[in-house]
Amino acid sequence: MYSRQHIRLKMSFMFLLCIAPLHGGFGLDGADVFPEPGILLAPTMPISGKIIKAEKQVGIKITKKKNEIQTGVLIYSLSGDLLKRFPFRAERVRILNSGNLLVLHGQKQKQLLTGNHLYDSERNLPKDYDHKILEYDWNGKVVWEFKSNYRLHHDAVRLSNGNTLVLGMIQVPDELKKKIKIPYVRKGRILTDIVLEVNPQGKEVWKWAFYEHVDLNSCGAVMCDEVFHYLKSGNNEIFDWTHTNTVSELPPNKWYKAGDKRFAPGNILIMVRNWSEALIIDKHTKKIVWRYHGKYKGGLMGGHDARMIPEGYPGAGNILILDNGYGVPAQRRGTRGFLDASLRQGRSLVLEVNPVSKEVEWVYDPPERLFTPTRGAVQRLKNGNTLISEDARGRIIVVSPKKEIIYKLDGMIGVKYHSARAMYYPVSFSSKIAALFR
Repeated sequence: MYSRQHIRLKMSFMFLLCIAPLHGGFGLDGADVFPEPGILLAPTMPISGKIIKAEKQVGIKITKKKNEIQTGVLIYSLSGDLLKRFPFRAERVRILNSGNLLVLHGQKQKQLLTGNHLYDSERNLPKDYDHKILEYDWNGKVVWEFKSNYRLHHDAVRLSNGNTLVLGMIQVPDELKKKIKIPYVRKGRILTDIVLEVNPQGKEVWKWAFYEHVDLNSCGAVMCDEVFHYLKSGNNEIFDWTHTNTVSELPPNKWYKAGDKRFAPGNILIMVRNWSEALIIDKHTKKIVWRYHGKYKGGLMGGHDARMIPEGYPGAGNILILDNGYGVPAQRRGTRGFLDASLRQGRSLVLEVNPVSKEVEWVYDPPERLFTPTRGAVQRLKNGNTLISEDARGRIIVVSPKKEIIYKLDGMIGVKYHSARAMYYPVSFSSKIAALFR
């Protein structure tokens, strides 16, 4: 049992880890905070100067840490011990049942960081890593890779059929831009996203691009002028039209079993950040069959980690979304409020949405400030608790169904690093994880 007093451990993350085991490490209802022993996977990423500036503007205190900070893909025990470290940076990491790691390293840094840090030369990253998905074994050896002509970004997931789903960046072809009504946008370079499915042999077997299936004058739940006005910069405009950050396939669910074909297992759920909207794509027809932008406190502002809760978990079939609270709100139109944190006082929310009724069935909207203007993740645990990765602050919390914080890793954000979508994995998930505790 943990004591009620914070246990301070000097960690090699980007902050000092404080385990706050409220109620002796157990929830108010007597259930364990986590459903079984396991690990926390905590990747780290450099923070760009632009992000640091934005976070200062909305009130996040940026604290420079004097001691050297070890970085990489870090695996901690739930009591805060560093169990394993992979010496490379990563934007997105998933542990597979085999114990291998599916990794997107993220885009190349235009300016390398200074000091005695891992990323000074990016020497541990493979060539053309921003165009690759890599699978590493437990010893850090690359055992599979897929190289694309597109820059791969934000999210990748191994599917139930053994294939891999990944997001890529693509430019809207010039011949299509004549359809765009906003003159300054029509003259610019418009970036958007493509969803790719590749098989183990590295062959593309399915793809979906926004510009092939969506009106180029649409920006989802918000007006395009809201998005593009903010993104306009100088004479050489580059517009990030969609900025999709999450992709997954729908699991088996009660809605489909009841006859609602929109939620067929295998259909694709994505989170489109710059549209403040989540979408479901029919895998066979490639049509968008479901959209959600919400109404709670004005609707989504940005958003990350839209995922359907799987069967066997409390809330199964509902969709969890981390609402960043930093973007174009879904119900704000024509007022150029993009990135106006004052609209919600710079607060993030976690929503659990019934996808049929679109009603919010559970929300974590605490009186204390929860805020990650960029990145972030949310994960429903099998005992009903919810893990939230508040990446901009380098904070991981677990909240009970009664919305009480029952576990947290808290500390100070590094001036150059933040967490990147931390996740919990139980020991039963992989023999490699279980072996860490023998």
